[in-house]
Amino acid sequence: MENNWDPLDTELAAESLAATLKRQIKNILDSYTGWYDLFCELIQNALDAVDQMRRLSRSSDYKPSIYIMIDLKENLLCVTDNGIGFTEDQFKGFLAPNVSYKKGDNRGSKGVGATYIAYGFNYLQFGTKTSDFSFLGTLQSAREWVEDSSGTIIRPKVLKVNDSLHECFRDIDQGSTFV
Repeated sequence: MENNWDPLDTELAAESLAATLKRQIKNILDSYTGWYDLFCELIQNALDAVDQMRRLSRSSDYKPSIYIMIDLKENLLCVTDNGIGFTEDQFKGFLAPNVSYKKGDNRGSKGVGATYIAYGFNYLQFGTKTSDFSFLGTLQSAREWVEDSSGTIIRPKVLKVNDSLHECFRDIDQGSTFV
């Protein structure tokens, strides 16, 4: 063993890494305590996305829009925006704990809100559209996996889907949706 090493530059065994990620996610979920947290996170993220698009837009025709649908019968909360959207690399990584692509001038930039949205519940449909990339998928049974102490539930993976539950997402050219 060397005398000097960087403790943050270490490769963990797959099992240790999986347990560490699950513990980080549990800690994030425990930090959210209000019934309104999901709504606030989704609205904050949509506001940040349209603000960033407004700053980057070369056209004075850009009209920032956030579409919200609450369906109590189906137990759905849908938030879609016509904001900046995600690149493919960003989209593949933004649900991981402590990952954020936001700058300090946004409403949030700690990288925990998206993790809460993804793993705090057992169903998430989410999508993005940009000029270079579009994707619509679901993450299912994520909360069950986080709460599973027996290790019998397999870590959920994003599954591609073809149709958005929030009709507004079908009609926008650029932006994101979360259901």
